[in-house]
Formats: sequence, C-alpha cells, structure tokens
Amino acid sequence: MFQSAFSKLLLDIMTHISSTVPEVRLVSRYIGQDQTAIRPAIASPTVLVDIDTASYENLADGSQYIESATISVRLLVDSFSTPSIKPFQKGLMEDFELEKRLVDVLHNWAPGSYCTPLIRTTAASENR
Repeated sequence: MFQSAFSKLLLDIMTHISSTVPEVRLVSRYIGQDQTAIRPAIASPTVLVDIDTASYENLADGSQYIESATISVRLLVDSFSTPSIKPFQKGLMEDFELEKRLVDVLHNWAPGSYCTPLIRTTAASENR
C-alpha cells in the first residue's frame, strides 16, 4: 500500500490510537493546525501525530534505514466546552487523564516488526 516508512508508521500509530482510545474524536497528521491565525474547527479532543526528525543509518549495499525518529503526539482539547460544577477538581483535570491514557497505549507499543517499541522521552504543554 504505502512505500514510505513515514506513511506506514504514522498510519499505524493513528490507527492504534483510534482503536484504543475511543474518547478521541479525531486522529490526524499534524500539519500546523494549531499554528494558524484563523484556527479551523477541530473536534475535541483531537490527537495530531507527526514525525519531527529522523536519523538514518547507511547499509553496505547503499540503502538506508531509519535508525531513530522523534514522533510528536499533540492532544488538543477545548477545556471550556463542557463546564463542570467543580472545574478545579474534575473538569480541567480530565485532560491529564486523557493524556495518561494516550501515553499508556503508546509507550512500549511497537507498530510492527519494522519498528522498535515507542518510548516517551519528553512532555510539553502549550497554554493557549
């Protein structure tokens, strides 16, 4: 189907998230959706996935394989779309619980024999 290792890897990750975290409404490739001046309407919660960097190893026959890659998984939520009676105890903390479920289904999961298990190395928050 796909010849690109990036296409296969991203598709496998997005399919895995969709099938194991049903509360995520949309899983797509990250192409800067959250960086535009006019933001498109995005279903909440949404997960955006991309390959940020990749390192290659050269083989003796002249071919290459991906030695390592940095994959970003962005969770976009609208924390204020469903106000809670106790926002500091429940409503605003649900995002962290969803983030943990995403980490749990991806950390140490291998898309297939072509890839070693995924390992989380960093986490970052973007307040908007």
